[in-house]
Amino acid sequence: RNPEYKAAHWRLAELYTRIGDAEIARHYDPEPSVATLYFSRRYEEMIDLAFDLVLEDGSPATVFTLARAYTATDRYDQAIRLLGNEGLPERLWRDSATTSEIEAGVNLADALKESGRVDEAARIAEYLTPLFGQWAAEIPESWHPHVNLACLHSISGEYGRALDRL
Repeated sequence: RNPEYKAAHWRLAELYTRIGDAEIARHYDPEPSVATLYFSRRYEEMIDLAFDLVLEDGSPATVFTLARAYTATDRYDQAIRLLGNEGLPERLWRDSATTSEIEAGVNLADALKESGRVDEAARIAEYLTPLFGQWAAEIPESWHPHVNLACLHSISGEYGRALDRL
């Protein structure tokens, strides 16, 4: 734990949280972060922290994280409303949609499906699937596009294809 690399500590904490070693994660970042709370499935605490961060900085990344926590805790209408306030799904249809917006689109599709708005969810999933398919082909060693593709296939009711992606 070198103090010169303090900026990397939160990243190491996130990594150790993802692999299930909370004790080592706390070694690198004693204060819980939104990421470590998310990967620890401590969603209620994450919502409180992310909500405070949204009030402080209001960055789209923080808003998208809060929406993810709402979806994880079955608060689909709150997630949909929050993402709608950020211009989703309309921003997805632009060529200039950011990676964060595209990833938030997966969360929006999931929240829409779970709230019974299946047609809207399917439209978003249909649009996003080729994007993540291209990313998966370009960087096949990365788990990230494959997990998003699995989510999109699941949202579309293609459960076999979703499992194949995992």
